[in-house]
Amino acid sequence: MDSLDGAATLLGGRWKFIILWHLLAGPLRFAELRRCMPLATPKNLLRQLQDLERRGLVVRGASSQPHVWVEYGISSTGRTLEPILLALEYWSERYDAHRVDPVGKR
Repeated sequence: MDSLDGAATLLGGRWKFIILWHLLAGPLRFAELRRCMPLATPKNLLRQLQDLERRGLVVRGASSQPHVWVEYGISSTGRTLEPILLALEYWSERYDAHRVDPVGKR
């Protein structure tokens, strides 16, 4: 088994890195996450959140006083991914800045 198989299994999915990155700043309600990620369908976002929660990277908090609300936060285990997420953000910004459009080259 490749040493990255576990990480790929754990974090596979289009939205998981983005969810974790947004939760680094603090807990968010589902609707707030949806606004941060407008291209994610509610069903996919919920599925990814549930998987991250099941794997111990996200914690779900709920309250019924005075109104029912649910918010998601990054767990202490999820927080250990912070340097990786920040490095990916840095790489992505640099890659996008240096990316050449192959269509423009023709």
